[in-house]
Amino acid sequence: LDAGERGAVILDRTSFYGEQGGQVGDTGTLHVSRVKEHHSAEGGSVVRIEHTGRVGDYVLHVGVGNEGRLHVGDEVEAFADPDRRDSIRANHTTTHLLNLALRDVVGEGCDQRGSMVSDDRLRFDYAAKGALDGATLASIEESVNRRIKAGLKVHTAVVPLDDAKAVNTVRAVFGEQYPDPVRVVSVGPSVEALLGDPNCGEWMEHSVEFCGGTHLETTSEAGAFVLLSEQGLAA
Repeated sequence: LDAGERGAVILDRTSFYGEQGGQVGDTGTLHVSRVKEHHSAEGGSVVRIEHTGRVGDYVLHVGVGNEGRLHVGDEVEAFADPDRRDSIRANHTTTHLLNLALRDVVGEGCDQRGSMVSDDRLRFDYAAKGALDGATLASIEESVNRRIKAGLKVHTAVVPLDDAKAVNTVRAVFGEQYPDPVRVVSVGPSVEALLGDPNCGEWMEHSVEFCGGTHLETTSEAGAFVLLSEQGLAA
């Protein structure tokens, strides 16, 4: 891949998040750290990554050669844009808090149907019996911000699917197929505590979901949440 050329780079492992599960992929740069044998050094080759996606089991780092030349077999250092990643993490954790707030305020019939998590916003898709009025939306926003201000710790663990499904508060997307074992993201209680007493009534006050995305370490890092709009899908 020469400077100015566009292509997709596959690495044996990566710190970049490939777009999936509603979360956008990372951007950043790849810097050549060691050039493949028999090739001459290219003066610090760099590839600017504009999008990271997944195709089957592969993560594609799509971008443009910025300087030098990248060869098959070169070793690179991968730098995901940290500020953008932090914004995405904040929006993803907040999406989980919004899901919980909808259940708290609207009720169990309010089920997630999808989501979009980017660096500048989040969108949450859900099924409900009708539109939500202003007072209900204000209560949902307050519920999310209350948990952000509480500075709750965000825990993740990969556990057997059946054990995770047994936790009374766990939320999953309707119709989604989950791997076994599955990654659990819990805001507040540790995953070990959840599995140790899956029917504890206290868990219903917390967000627990199956999710492979990137998240904050504590909810307070999100700062604050503002609900900008709510509308029917047909609109």
